[in-house]
Amino acid sequence: MDGYCLRGQLNRARRIFDILIDKGIEPNIFSYNILINGYRKKKKLAEAMQLFGKISQKVSKPDNVTYSTILQGLFEVARTVEAKQIYAEMLFAGTKLNIYTRVTLLNGYFKCGLVEEAMSLFNKLERSGEYTNNAFYNVVINGLSKNGKLNETHVVFEKLSFLGLFPDVRTYTIMINGFCLEGLLDEAKDILRKMEDNGCSPNNVTYNVIVQGFSGATKLVKWHLL
Repeated sequence: MDGYCLRGQLNRARRIFDILIDKGIEPNIFSYNILINGYRKKKKLAEAMQLFGKISQKVSKPDNVTYSTILQGLFEVARTVEAKQIYAEMLFAGTKLNIYTRVTLLNGYFKCGLVEEAMSLFNKLERSGEYTNNAFYNVVINGLSKNGKLNETHVVFEKLSFLGLFPDVRTYTIMINGFCLEGLLDEAKDILRKMEDNGCSPNNVTYNVIVQGFSGATKLVKWHLL
């Protein structure tokens, strides 16, 4: 099933899934997750949601992977109301959210322009003290930057040093990209200098952002960078 889904051959994957049921072998949550993710990748949300609805009838309950996959699929097509409903169901069911699901929510909110919801979740998670690493803060910095919230982006960026965290190449590249998108090239150069002063070497993505930003082709990297 997983192999067929990776190749985009969903009909064959679904056939195997149905054969299992016909033979009296009930697919487990892992099988459901594979097929749901396959449908998500092909934007077949109706089929994914139909399988999602069957899980509680057939197996115990959806897990973090299931919820994260469904949430990602809904956010990808901007079905934010349904995504919020799924999130509410998840909380009501008592599912303990892991970092992957939290990041999926943050990315989804930012992607759909729901900055207030994203920052509300970010502040809640930050207060809990569970997620204090670069990857978590990079998601927030990236989301704020792509939504043109440069002041807020800079606040979160500067907060890293107070938390004992050091910006990595991804963090710096996000910041440079954000300034380039807004045409703030001097600020982008300042971040690049700070990056080099702190011993963090730019990578190919960083250089591509700088070249495109300074050539005026910033729109090419707006939703493509990270």
